[in-house]
Amino acid sequence: MSPLARVSPDRRKKRARLSAKKRLAPERYCVANRCYRAPVHIGRCGTHAVEHLDRMLRARIVASDTECELAAWHRHLFPCGGPIQVNHLVRREYRHVRWSLDNVRAGCRDMNLWADRHPLEWDAMIADWYGANVLESLKRQALSSDPIDYDAALRGLA
Repeated sequence: MSPLARVSPDRRKKRARLSAKKRLAPERYCVANRCYRAPVHIGRCGTHAVEHLDRMLRARIVASDTECELAAWHRHLFPCGGPIQVNHLVRREYRHVRWSLDNVRAGCRDMNLWADRHPLEWDAMIADWYGANVLESLKRQALSSDPIDYDAALRGLA
């Protein structure tokens, strides 16, 4: 056994002790496997809540669409390439609109890369295709100072 794969007996005991605590009081810990942080949103710690919502969004978008929705627009620039991905109209760093179905479209990998590298052209394309009012509304939502409602995001994706 390599030294990297070996787990010390002390660490095994600590892991077993934490597992027992998690079994006795599951509401005090994140529901993700082997995570012992306190639940903050939707029964998960912050990291696992975001991962869970991202997985749900991706499953919803990729399952419902099998081709790039934006192909008609970018066909004259470059052909579709790569698997279908979630393309956010307003960047995903803005968590107020990250999981909003109004903010996402199914697109190919190349479109996602192009949008990431050309933010001004991307905004112009969104304003041209969906209307400037849609883009402004999403940006207003993204800049909201209200706390993020993870439960509402979960309900919207279910």
